[in-house]
Amino acid sequence: MGESLKWTVDVANSGSEALQLMQQQRDKGVIYGALFIDWRMPGLDGWQTSKLVRELMPEGKAPMIVMITAHDREMLLQRSEEDQALLDGYLVKPITASMLLDSVMDALGDNKQHAEDQPGQVTSSHRLSGIRLLVVEDNLNNQQIARELLEDEGARVQIANHGQEAIDILQENPEQFDVVLMDLQMPVMDGLSATQYIRVTLGLTELPIIAMTANAMTSDRDACLAAGMNDHIGKPFDLNNLIRIIRQYGKQPELAVIADEDNSSVPLAQEWQEAASVAGIELEQAINRLGGDVSLYQQMVSLFAVELADFPQQADTLIAQSDWSGLSRLLHTTKGLAAQLGASRLSQLAGQGEVLVGSSPGAEELARFVVEAKEQIRTVQAGMAQLSQLLPGKGGDAGAAEQGNPQAIGAELTALLTLLQNSDMAALAAMDKLQAAFGLHHSEALAPLSHAVNQLDFALAIELAQALLVPRDKHDDDK
Repeated sequence: MGESLKWTVDVANSGSEALQLMQQQRDKGVIYGALFIDWRMPGLDGWQTSKLVRELMPEGKAPMIVMITAHDREMLLQRSEEDQALLDGYLVKPITASMLLDSVMDALGDNKQHAEDQPGQVTSSHRLSGIRLLVVEDNLNNQQIARELLEDEGARVQIANHGQEAIDILQENPEQFDVVLMDLQMPVMDGLSATQYIRVTLGLTELPIIAMTANAMTSDRDACLAAGMNDHIGKPFDLNNLIRIIRQYGKQPELAVIADEDNSSVPLAQEWQEAASVAGIELEQAINRLGGDVSLYQQMVSLFAVELADFPQQADTLIAQSDWSGLSRLLHTTKGLAAQLGASRLSQLAGQGEVLVGSSPGAEELARFVVEAKEQIRTVQAGMAQLSQLLPGKGGDAGAAEQGNPQAIGAELTALLTLLQNSDMAALAAMDKLQAAFGLHHSEALAPLSHAVNQLDFALAIELAQALLVPRDKHDDDK
């Protein structure tokens, strides 16, 4: 593949042989431009070899290093920041010659900005000012992350909850948006089907559509391009990279990013780190991916804790119904959110479950996985609940007081009950609002109600909402 690109290529069978070749060529005055290296090898693996290359080769004389591996991007994110900094690129097998070329071009472009693109080192300067974005995403947590991050950068954001809703919006206003950010796995209509409809039936061939997915496999990227998408962003995404891609396809001029020395890292209190460690959360990396927005991270943790509380019942129901596509989508969503929020072990486990479900597992194998997943979720929930109380932000003291206020939750439950009794689909949004506001302290009580509402079982949801209201009303009468 390299030779087809008119490159001069040498091959080494091990890390040690690669180092010897580089030394021999340097002695002849020849410097390699790029090193493509496998992750797993006998002797020195890809990481050890890359580290030695960085240590042995003087700055400016070392090749760009691109790792080629069968591991998806979530595995890369589980490596330390020091390890990740060794690499200029990361490709998931199987690869093509065009992927090799793209990785080199991307690395050359990134090297021009070098330290300026590091997460947590960028001050918001409305880099997306005036750009009109349609974000197609079914998950409330992901919607919140996208809306708050992008609007804070000056973008005008509209949310579509699934592919069909995006089509309806674009059909009514075909020139309303500059860029579409499209999730792949969604109910009603998935991202690939929606993109094909937008391109062929609506005829919007010039509208940039960027895929967002927790899958980083080459097959997913190829499927996105085949459907008519322009590019592919893996979850968890880094804010600076996301902004760069949006500006690129939104036809905005290149923007110099100014490093802020006073904002180079997020100060983490010892108690934050301890709570994160209990939950298996890589806190610093997760907050830096959100541009250092601790307040947003705190809010996302609260929302995700509620989703995790609902996971065991959802999983059991889907398994009982043999709804394997629904279970796969649940695991896929959990994988992406967990990775975005730094819960790497849970993300990895959800990814393994997604693969397991796709391989038609036996009942015993599936049962063992569910038990392990529920145990890991309990661990993450406990840590996230503690983190949510410790981190400053939108769920701080005022939020805690509101969470424990029986009058406040009673009013929201009453409003939800009215919508349910009227068979009003606005009940879905009301349930999301209820979870966001009160889920941290009432997750166990709200989980069955949330499940019923999201399954559109309004009859059961009415019973559950009334049951939650009765004790409060009786309590008020007793007083």
